[in-house]
Amino acid sequence: MKLKIIFTTLLTLALSANVTFGSDSAGPSMSPEIMKAMELMAPNEKHVVLEQFVGDWTYNGMFKMFKDAPAQELTGMMKSILVYEGRFLKQEVEGPWMGSKFEGLGFTGYDNVKEEYVTTWLDNTATGIMASSGDYDASTKTLNLKGKHSCAMSGEKERYYRSEWTLLSDNESVYKSYTLDPNGEEYMSMEIRYTRK
Repeated sequence: MKLKIIFTTLLTLALSANVTFGSDSAGPSMSPEIMKAMELMAPNEKHVVLEQFVGDWTYNGMFKMFKDAPAQELTGMMKSILVYEGRFLKQEVEGPWMGSKFEGLGFTGYDNVKEEYVTTWLDNTATGIMASSGDYDASTKTLNLKGKHSCAMSGEKERYYRSEWTLLSDNESVYKSYTLDPNGEEYMSMEIRYTRK
């Protein structure tokens, strides 16, 4: 099935960009446009960055819905793997949450066309999908992302958030998320520390 999808995609690109078929034994010659498109479709050194976050992790931290709200403790486990030939980091998270079970699923990748890291996140505490984008700072080993999400507690359809995910060592990382209070001032709403098992 995967080969069929790849073949169909390449055939579509070839037809739309007028791939020329030569008479020599080398076969079809691809236009620069096709070559560029194939390069953009493939994982590269930007995706290798995600390998640092692969593994089985335990976590603990805190979460605040509003600036002056009491912090709620967060604990649990996260399993992170690379999928689709290294194009995306898949994160599966679970842990206790207000007397029930929390489950979350995230994907992080690098979009070669947009030239930025992109993420999505969904879990069993909301009906929306969070999306953000940003860059990676190699000097601090930090993914810096910004995005918006709907918020059932505040009723906002597009609530701002910013996050920093930093690799502290081979077996430790910390995730911090920030949002805005009613005055438009940023505050840290979440901090999670991960330890590789």
